[in-house]
Amino acid sequence: MEARRLILDALEDAPDGMCDGCLRLETQLPSHQDVNGTCRILASIGALSREKDLRQPCPRCNKALIINRLIPGSDRTYSSKKLPRPASPLNFGIVELDALRRILIGWLNEIDPDNARLGFSKRVTLLRNSDRLTGRTAALMLTHATYRNDLYYNDRLGLSESEERILFEIDRELRAFLKDVHIQTDSNIVN
Repeated sequence: MEARRLILDALEDAPDGMCDGCLRLETQLPSHQDVNGTCRILASIGALSREKDLRQPCPRCNKALIINRLIPGSDRTYSSKKLPRPASPLNFGIVELDALRRILIGWLNEIDPDNARLGFSKRVTLLRNSDRLTGRTAALMLTHATYRNDLYYNDRLGLSESEERILFEIDRELRAFLKDVHIQTDSNIVN
């Protein structure tokens, strides 16, 4: 499971994907076989694609190899514009996590368009390190992203009641932050 988490996290920060060799370097897994086997399993369950295109080599090493890219689950797609803010922490889950993530990505694209090709976590960390985002807000965003990714890519059965309450409060805090920075979005989402 640790190899799976490391690979998914690395690909989250690499929207254009990367080859097995570059994934091994990024994740520091012990062998190419570990990466290859885990990526094949993740591809078989629909979490990522593995494709070779001679016209589009690996974005990291520029070699024409099989490239691994994340695939969002088709059963989990929806329009976040139709989703109101959750009224209670009960039954808080992937739909709510993913809706806020889309809003946060929109905000990141507004304030830092030059890094739009980087993954969510890497962008938040860069903003925190450059003092454009407070450490507290960055920590909330990264915690939110970790839970979202775990539910989205690992098909966990859900959240415990205490996790639902914690994530509900993180959701509330991040929406208040976005309102404070005057993000332009659907009022049902931020309020």
